[in-house]
Amino acid sequence: METLLLLTYLSICWIIFKIFKIPVNKWSLTTVVLGGVIMLGTLLAGMAYFHPASKNARSYFITTQIVANVRGKVTSVPVKANEPLHKGDILFTIDPTPYEGKVKDIQAQLDFARKRLEQSRQLVKAAGGSKFDVDRYEKEVASLKGQLQSAMFDLESCTVR
Repeated sequence: METLLLLTYLSICWIIFKIFKIPVNKWSLTTVVLGGVIMLGTLLAGMAYFHPASKNARSYFITTQIVANVRGKVTSVPVKANEPLHKGDILFTIDPTPYEGKVKDIQAQLDFARKRLEQSRQLVKAAGGSKFDVDRYEKEVASLKGQLQSAMFDLESCTVR
């Protein structure tokens, strides 16, 4: 940077001496040298003072964020710093307690709905129930199967690989 500034200043001085036909003597050369030293010194001091700098080094690199599909408290992080990972290694685990409870709750609801469905089918065969109840319990069983599948996915997502 300093070299570019010096070469620019010298070329401007050379052009001025050639265009205005200023005689080259000890006073004109002294003026050029002192003017250059003062101007370049001022520029370099200003650049050194106002240039953004930090005593803390920062290194920027590409990172990959790892986010779990579920929310919760992280219970363990079995990875160690600066050790390579392989596909399938556990990165961290989230407390599965609320998700286990949800799976058990939905499983119990599903078992109850299946029993009700079976009872409704038996009542329809005995002409003591309506087809509407059977349809309602079939829909409830199908809905609970979907909820159970979603809850199982959430439970499995507590371990991030």
